Amino acid sequence: MFVIKTEDLKHKKYMDFIPYRRLYRVMRDDENRMHGIQAKDPWSTHSVEEHVGNWKLWTMFISTSASKLKAEKFAKYAKDYHPGSKRIAVIDVARLGNRVLYVDLTDKHVRDVLIPNNKHVNKWADYQREVLVIGYIPKQCILETYII
Repeated sequence: MFVIKTEDLKHKKYMDFIPYRRLYRVMRDDENRMHGIQAKDPWSTHSVEEHVGNWKLWTMFISTSASKLKAEKFAKYAKDYHPGSKRIAVIDVARLGNRVLYVDLTDKHVRDVLIPNNKHVNKWADYQREVLVIGYIPKQCILETYII
């Protein structure tokens, strides 16, 4: 069971379906596809807005992108700050099924509800085509990883 802030719980209807076949994750240096991908802190109470606005926070969310191009662009940017952040995991949404909850920030209405106070963070989530996975991505759902 994951701890989600009250304001996020009332929007659960936005967290149970994702309309994409693939998601893309720029992997941290400490992530290994053979172990799946774990959120930094599955018990965190940080909000979606806090997560998107500050990547250094330990939260229950795993950032992914619905866009391969945006993920690759981010990986190129991130590698200047984190030398190992050049690996991208390709995640099969069908294999995730109902094992996880999602927060689809590609949807403007969802962004406006969950990121109401920060236009910069709202725009960043839209630009990155961000889809958050809550908690854990099982290794069986990671089709491949590749290096850019």
